[in-house]
Amino acid sequence: MNNVHQALDALLDENKRAFAVEDYETAYHTLASAMHLAVAMISPDKLLQISETASIQRDFIDTNSPEHKYASEQARGRGNESIFSSLSNQAETASLIAKARLDRNEISTIYA
Repeated sequence: MNNVHQALDALLDENKRAFAVEDYETAYHTLASAMHLAVAMISPDKLLQISETASIQRDFIDTNSPEHKYASEQARGRGNESIFSSLSNQAETASLIAKARLDRNEISTIYA
C-alpha cells in the first residue's frame, strides 16, 4: 500500500475516532478531506464508502443529537441541509464521475 492509500485510510480512521467521541466537527472535516483525496485518486469505491458514512453519521446525529448544529433539523432552521447530507451527495456524485472517467480510460492523476 502506498502513502496516498495510507493517508486516505488514516483520514477515515480519524473520522471514526472523532465521531465515536461526538467530535462531529472533526469527524465531518476528516471525512470531507478523505473525499477530496479519493477524488484525486479517482476512487469510486472509496467515494461511495464516504457517501455512505456521511449518511450514516447524519442519521446518527439526527437521532441522538438533534440539537447539534450539524443536525438536519438545525440546518433546515437556517435554510440549509445538513453538511453531512451535502457531503454524502457530493461524494456520491464524485463516485459516478470517477467511475465514468475510469470507464473512458481518463486516468490523469498524480495518484494513479
